[in-house]
Amino acid sequence: MTWAERWNHWPALAKGTIILWIAAVVFVSVRVGVQSPHRQSVYPVFYEAAQKWWRGEDLYLKSALGYRYSPIVAAGLVPVSWLPPKLGGVVWRWINVAVLVCGLLWCCRRSLPRHCDAALAAIIFLLVFPDALANINNGQPNALVVGLLLASLAAVMDKRWTLAAVCLAISTLFKVYPIALGLLLVLLYPRHLGWRLALALGIGLLLPFILQRPEYVRGQYRDWFAYIWQENRQMVPVSEWYRDVRLLAKVWFGLDISDRTYKLIEILLAAWMAGICWLGQRRGWGMDRLLVTAFVLGCGWMTVFGPATETVTYLILAPATAWVLVQAFANNRPTWELGVLVLAYLLMLSVHIAAWFGGRAYMTLGPQPLGGLILVGYVLFGTTKSAIFTPRGVSLPVGRD
Repeated sequence: MTWAERWNHWPALAKGTIILWIAAVVFVSVRVGVQSPHRQSVYPVFYEAAQKWWRGEDLYLKSALGYRYSPIVAAGLVPVSWLPPKLGGVVWRWINVAVLVCGLLWCCRRSLPRHCDAALAAIIFLLVFPDALANINNGQPNALVVGLLLASLAAVMDKRWTLAAVCLAISTLFKVYPIALGLLLVLLYPRHLGWRLALALGIGLLLPFILQRPEYVRGQYRDWFAYIWQENRQMVPVSEWYRDVRLLAKVWFGLDISDRTYKLIEILLAAWMAGICWLGQRRGWGMDRLLVTAFVLGCGWMTVFGPATETVTYLILAPATAWVLVQAFANNRPTWELGVLVLAYLLMLSVHIAAWFGGRAYMTLGPQPLGGLILVGYVLFGTTKSAIFTPRGVSLPVGRD
């Protein structure tokens, strides 16, 4: 069957979704091509870092734009930085959207979160679109990161363990905290993923020593670790804080959660999520449910309770939110549960609408972490109940049982 014949057989919703995504990418590409490279774009951060890496200059301490990623990211983007800045910005966005679309589409084809026909896949892509558009527009690498995480799940479903490890390693080398999902998957499949992920991360960390002078690379790693360790948004105005539960605690209850307390919360919550996945596997959950549960909980931890969550970072939670919504409606969950999930999605969506009107004060109220907290709480307590009380061998959808 030719592409034209397939197109004619697809439902109108799928066709409309494809046109919407293509139109958005084209519009953003044209905008980037005609406007200043620094306007509504973080690509100059990567361009500057790649150029400095190529010249052997400092990436972190003297970075005017605030580069915060690992040395291998700067090294890997050197070929893109050879392009004119505007063209490089367009290519960088194409790479991000291609990885996101491929990862999400691969999961749909592997029945994650459930069997997807063209219409259901279109709904998932539509639900993800608002967060994706915000990231594509400003060139943030969250689309690349979550696309790689989605691809790692699909690769595990296909038992392509090496590819899964490589995808997890690349996403971790970009943002560090995606290792949370990697560790959950290693917990579930230690023999297949454990050594592969460790090897992939090791290669990624050592590769810069081959691409530049070893003493220079050692200095960059030292500065990178210091940058990550010392960064603290709690010392700036609340409007600049990360969009996580600490913002909710401060804005709504006047509570200041210390770094030590917050790290303890992160550790305890991570242990809870790991326990759910481990117990679910012992209960005989199918691979599809285990992977969806790990993904939803892992992405919830990275964002709502994460170490560095900005407004655009919630793209990492967007596919998980879409999956939970699709599952809930497909399984005819009670009306109040559907209402709770729709509310969670709308709260996270509302920041993009508010951005059109310059609603920074509204964003500071924390609608994204509040919506994410509702979603994660719903899944966390539902899967906990299922992991404890569901008889062995019964595999139920993600959510409340």
